[in-house]
Amino acid sequence: MKANLLEIQTDKIDWGYGLRVVALLFVSYIVLGHLGLGKYWISLALGALFVAASDQITLPIGYRMGRLGIITLVGTLLTILGLVLGVSWELAVLGTFLVTLLCGASLAWGKPAALATYLLNIWFLVALFLPGGVAQAWPYALAWLIGGGCYTLLVAVGYKRPP
Repeated sequence: MKANLLEIQTDKIDWGYGLRVVALLFVSYIVLGHLGLGKYWISLALGALFVAASDQITLPIGYRMGRLGIITLVGTLLTILGLVLGVSWELAVLGTFLVTLLCGASLAWGKPAALATYLLNIWFLVALFLPGGVAQAWPYALAWLIGGGCYTLLVAVGYKRPP
């Protein structure tokens, strides 16, 4: 039996969370645009979307919050690493090899962890090519942290205790 990693089960989609994430992204786009920080929106948006995509709604809230926190922090660290290593192609190749190797090792923790690390690996590759280099590592990382944190906050606020 071959399990498809990117299989989407539409019966398990929580459309309420989806609408909240879209509203969060829309408001953040408007706010960052008015502040003149629009170039950081992609980091914030992908932080929120990748953390949301790796969320498992069926888990208890304690596991979900811990998992979302870990994904947010790892994404923030990969943002910094990607922007720092992106200044040299030799370091970028070595970093891509090591991050991809570590993400592949996440298969030991099952399909949801593998999906989350697959998304984080994509983000690392995007961060390698973001403009600005080392000087912009902290603002982009902060934007990722805010995006993932906002989704985690949406989960905490919108959580309904099962009967």
